[in-house]
Amino acid sequence: MLVYLAQTPSPVYADFDLVTLLEEVKTATLLDIDFSGPATMHADRGMMFRILLNLGRNAGAAGATKLTIEIWRAGHLAIFDISDNGSGIPRHLWPTLFSPFKSRQSSGGGLGLTIARDLALAQDGILKLSRSSDVGSEFRIQFNQSKFPQLEADATASSLPTITIGDHPETASRD
Repeated sequence: MLVYLAQTPSPVYADFDLVTLLEEVKTATLLDIDFSGPATMHADRGMMFRILLNLGRNAGAAGATKLTIEIWRAGHLAIFDISDNGSGIPRHLWPTLFSPFKSRQSSGGGLGLTIARDLALAQDGILKLSRSSDVGSEFRIQFNQSKFPQLEADATASSLPTITIGDHPETASRD
């Protein structure tokens, strides 16, 4: 935390397996995860883990039991959508959502979303709230398509693998 407060670290880019990373996020947050997208990402693995962990922890604190993660292409952008089935974020909190030390949770320090946004920016991504209602929230990270070597120009959402990371790792399936 003190390192973050002094300066956002520089990313160390490498290819890594997203499914393995999501299994680690599932273990840390206890949320089930449905994933659709390319299996490999070229980014800073530690930063991506921290982004997803912070979003997952916030979702869990809002009563979510599940994250749905979809990665798809829009022109030269890769869109990384992370949605949950929690209670949502009240509209009056939206203007200060990414401000440090703002938290609606008594146990929260109010840095999770600030850190997640800064780690996305460090990797040339943009994190924002896409939508929120009483049935959940969705955050979106826009990256350059080059972060996903498998996300080709002709790839469609239906042609990408779907993976469910549920209660039992042995039942994780790839369609």
